[in-house]
Amino acid sequence: MTDQRFSRRTLGAATAVGLTSTAVPALAAPPERKPVLDIGRAAPAQALIDALNRYGDRGPGWSGGDSTYSVPLTGRTSALIFSDTFLGPVAANGTRSRKAPFLNNSIVLTSGAGTDRFRFSTVTGHRDEDPAALVTTEDTATNWYWFGAGTKRSAREIHVMALLLERTGDGPFDFAWASTAVARLDAQKGTLHSLREAPSEADIQWASWIERIGPWLYVYGVRDRGADKRLFLARVSRASLGDRSAWRFWTGHAWSRAEGDAQEIASAVANEVSVAAFHGGYLLITQDTSVALNTQVVASWAKHPEGPFTEKTPLFTMDTSGTRGTQVYAYNAHEHPQWRRGHTVLVSYNVNSFDSEELYEDAAIYRPRFVRIPVRVRGGAQGDGAGRSQGR
Repeated sequence: MTDQRFSRRTLGAATAVGLTSTAVPALAAPPERKPVLDIGRAAPAQALIDALNRYGDRGPGWSGGDSTYSVPLTGRTSALIFSDTFLGPVAANGTRSRKAPFLNNSIVLTSGAGTDRFRFSTVTGHRDEDPAALVTTEDTATNWYWFGAGTKRSAREIHVMALLLERTGDGPFDFAWASTAVARLDAQKGTLHSLREAPSEADIQWASWIERIGPWLYVYGVRDRGADKRLFLARVSRASLGDRSAWRFWTGHAWSRAEGDAQEIASAVANEVSVAAFHGGYLLITQDTSVALNTQVVASWAKHPEGPFTEKTPLFTMDTSGTRGTQVYAYNAHEHPQWRRGHTVLVSYNVNSFDSEELYEDAAIYRPRFVRIPVRVRGGAQGDGAGRSQGR
């Protein structure tokens, strides 16, 4: 980060008896305007929503899922990264069979999102010739991996943060995070090349977002204590994501080798967020979790990836209408920077139901929705020069 310095001017005056110089106080710099986010009217990205729904309805591939991170691969092709996933088919009346395959993670390759002409293909693993999660465990009834944020490694390979969850009881929400790993995957074939432990000793789930800045990967993680969710930051060289000894953690003023030294940079965030380069700085987008089951998505901006971030500005309200469900909720909004249109960002959020039976009665419930929102930053100086997207 660079300090801003203001020049000082010295005026000289010549007299008849000799040359003298007189120092004049520095000219006062004009006060820096506080950055403010200017938010336009949100609108559904209907072409993308409809195209993904048509693909999900026709099976036998992906028919629903959540998380919905994405990693740009080549040209207009991206990998949509999902956690819990249903496969098709879906019946003509929109219901899903109780025998539909259910996986804990998957990838959907997406092309044409910048042109509104979409093509999709599902990538899964296999076990005994049946579809399986790309990253799995020996006993998926007791523990499993959910996918978090990812980053491009090559034209075919990606790194994905994989969260290990463990069953703690018989109820649908009786599970707990155990640890985080870094999965290296062939996004085209679904081959798992490696699975390495990530830092997991400070109760921080390092899977919320990955932003590439120069030679570094900035990895954002959330400490989830129920209603209290706080955001933290680490960084590691792009070549060393799978080497936990190479990670450094932001303490509020410096980078430390000790994960326990990490200090929060934002509060009331969701488990999944985005912190992407934007307007010479970084745009944080998250569901506001200061209120339980809040449908409000908010945005903040900072000059630097570690903040400090501006006050939260309402971005849009997540809509769960249009299904037959009665216990539907929305969660985990974040951006897809490769699909921006100028100053208009594309944000996804997940939709689910507290009644799992509704996911079979209406397959449309358990699918992401996408929204476009014009966003501009008014006032404030430019950031550290890294606030231009370098891909993920």
